[in-house]
Amino acid sequence: MHFGLLRVKNYCIGLTVCMSLIACGGGGSSNPESAAAITPVACTVSTVSVVYAFPAQLQVGSAVNISPTALPTSCTGVVFNLSGNLPLGLSLDNATGLVSGTVTNIASSTFTVTAVLPNGAGSVSSSPATVAVAVLPVVTVSGTARNTVLVNKFASNGALDFVNPILKPMRGLTVEAMQNGAVLSSAVTDANGNYSLSLQANSGTVSLRIKAALLSTTGATWDVQVKNNTAGNALYALASAAFNVGNVNITQNMTAGSGWTAAGTLDGNPRASAPFAILDTIYSAMQKVVSAAPSTAFPAVTVFWSADNTTASGNTALGQIGTSYFSSTTGGGVTTRVSYILGKADVDTDEFDETVVAHEWGHYAQSAFSRDDSVGGAHTFGDKLDMRVAFSEGWGNAWSGIATGRSKYADSSWSGASLAGFTIDLSTSPGAASNRGWFSESSVLYMLYDLNQQVGFAPIWQALLAMKTTPALTTVYSFQANLPIGPASTAMASLMAAQGNSGTGIYGAGETNQSTYPPYRLMTVGAPATTVCLNTVNGTPNKLGNYAAFRFNASAAGTRTFTVTGGTDPDFEVFQTRLKLRAVTTTAGSEVASVSLTAGDAVIVVNDDALSSGSSCLSVRIQ
Repeated sequence: MHFGLLRVKNYCIGLTVCMSLIACGGGGSSNPESAAAITPVACTVSTVSVVYAFPAQLQVGSAVNISPTALPTSCTGVVFNLSGNLPLGLSLDNATGLVSGTVTNIASSTFTVTAVLPNGAGSVSSSPATVAVAVLPVVTVSGTARNTVLVNKFASNGALDFVNPILKPMRGLTVEAMQNGAVLSSAVTDANGNYSLSLQANSGTVSLRIKAALLSTTGATWDVQVKNNTAGNALYALASAAFNVGNVNITQNMTAGSGWTAAGTLDGNPRASAPFAILDTIYSAMQKVVSAAPSTAFPAVTVFWSADNTTASGNTALGQIGTSYFSSTTGGGVTTRVSYILGKADVDTDEFDETVVAHEWGHYAQSAFSRDDSVGGAHTFGDKLDMRVAFSEGWGNAWSGIATGRSKYADSSWSGASLAGFTIDLSTSPGAASNRGWFSESSVLYMLYDLNQQVGFAPIWQALLAMKTTPALTTVYSFQANLPIGPASTAMASLMAAQGNSGTGIYGAGETNQSTYPPYRLMTVGAPATTVCLNTVNGTPNKLGNYAAFRFNASAAGTRTFTVTGGTDPDFEVFQTRLKLRAVTTTAGSEVASVSLTAGDAVIVVNDDALSSGSSCLSVRIQ
């Protein structure tokens, strides 16, 4: 159905209200310096004209956003009134005359638009018009998007179960109807993977596409993409076979295959489900945060996965990523957040290891919303770690269970041709008392996981957010001190004591567990140099004893000079609610640098970058 153009006297109406325009100008002069002035056009019924340039055809679902042509500049305060009815779904803005909305129904509409001029100058009305909305038949293409997922064998060693794959709904993903490279229609899948698209009947051959991307622009917002780092960083997408759209509704389900056989060998098909499995874990993680903070704006993050991503380190464009990890870099005022996930068959694949993916997303969350002062590096359970590493890795492991609803961390891999992996029971305290404490990722993960079981996630998230501006480093002490007073802080105090921690406050003052390595030492600005000896008793390069933290008070704002001497290659970092200075030159035996600080507490952390065995004694001074 369509509508024609109805002409009445000097008006043209057919979803269009037209009136003639009056031009204005001034006469010329032989003297170019004395051109005649332009006479303003008065705002009267004889000078006003309102025209709406509607398209010749509208259909249900069409978006309309049309303003009238400009009025004379003297016409301020005009009020536009509507008599009758616009097509359903459209409305008139009385102040601007804008007609906008989305056509929602097939109907004939008769209406008149009246422009009421200011100061009693009168009004101008269109002749009544009857408009029929032209509607092309619409068909619905609907279905369910599902992903083939392999799960970990939690009862044994964490290896993947290839015999019993499960189908999971693709949640929060955009399904697009494509034709000749153009998007005809799109819809977002619901919690069950269902979607519904509206297309014009008889629109010909189309196909469906689901991009490996999560995007939300209202409420809680996010932008997550999974790309192939070994194929020019191309975005992954799942495409359906082409099909013809006629004049009847169509059911078109989509399923991403895993690419694996029941025997744990590749079946020759693309491993299509991998990027979507990663996205689904991240979707669960974001939903957990949203449960505590509904309006969270998640900074954009790109996840790189490839079937060539392996445990060798080197060129990430060749898949040499070393391990699954998260990284955040800032340059030129822009922060880039990326994660790399292992995917090499018969070596190590992490796309189906939900707890591994969630762990790395936990590092993203700490970096993006809180602070992560960790120096990174290799770590295993039972290590005595630098306190920043212990908190960062313990949080990541605890979060992996909180986000996925699992009580065990599982990481699958291969040992030769045999399936392998390991699991960690997040709900069990570390067995050996020597492994419990503020320096132990096992202790931290147990305390945070158990705290969530006792009081829920909201207070944990509140503490993480508050840690961002604390003068102390990001440790379990900073976390504990920033928990809201009440059940959460009470429960955490009990957990800390049970894990052998005796320190108090954000600095862990008075800590006696591993007393050789106090969390912080005190320093005074302007005092003589203090000597501290670092060692590799617990390993290197991110273990307890490899670094020493000093806290001091800057009594007034100003520039402070830090001098660290001794050892082979001394380095240091200065923090005051964030990293303020990193001094890492290769000058032998000395490192000197200055930075401006505000009044208040600050921290300096020193290390010897060349320390690989034995010990190294450094002299530290602040002026």
